[in-house]
Amino acid sequence: MAYKENYPSALLEEAVDAISSLPGVGRRSALRLALHLLKQPVENVHHFTSSIARLRDEVRYCRHCMMISDDDECAICADRSRDHRTICVVESVRDVMSIENTEQYHGVYHVLGGIISPINGVGPSDLTVRVNISSEFPQLSPISVITEINKGQFLLGTLQNGLVFINETTNECRNLDGKAFGFSSKDKIHITAISKDPDGKIWVSTNGAGLFCFNNN
Repeated sequence: MAYKENYPSALLEEAVDAISSLPGVGRRSALRLALHLLKQPVENVHHFTSSIARLRDEVRYCRHCMMISDDDECAICADRSRDHRTICVVESVRDVMSIENTEQYHGVYHVLGGIISPINGVGPSDLTVRVNISSEFPQLSPISVITEINKGQFLLGTLQNGLVFINETTNECRNLDGKAFGFSSKDKIHITAISKDPDGKIWVSTNGAGLFCFNNN
């Protein structure tokens, strides 16, 4: 039988509704927290609610790595003593915090903001890269793989548009000529993997069109 609570105040019920919307907080726990807040000094409760409001309204995401920040550039990216040639790609802000707590990593990060999950409707285009692909390059078909080949330069494999080159510095976006790989630029080529070997050559695997290699130039 479902638990049903009768509230003496509509304001109390509204607060319970709000608190119970948080993950892992049921209505009984939300009621306990709401009653606890009623017992606190007014200034403490105002500080609590103000902090939550400011978090949502004023927090920024670093323009380089998408880490949570108070400014356009986070403290990690602004630290010139760190190795900016080494980028650790992570799922979430919590991953950055965990790695930073070890004090063993001295590179920078890129926060994807999630992981690819077809079941949950999350594809590569829903993740963040250093350029906002979805908004700045709407001509691209869904992205299947992303690889940084040089600093600030990416190769994107797509489901239909073949291989795409992006330069985040110049904001350049162009399809690579498919004829160099033996297929027409009109063909709908599904790129499945992109890798760079120690000699600097780029290897591209496709679904049905074979494996191709070209020099990184």
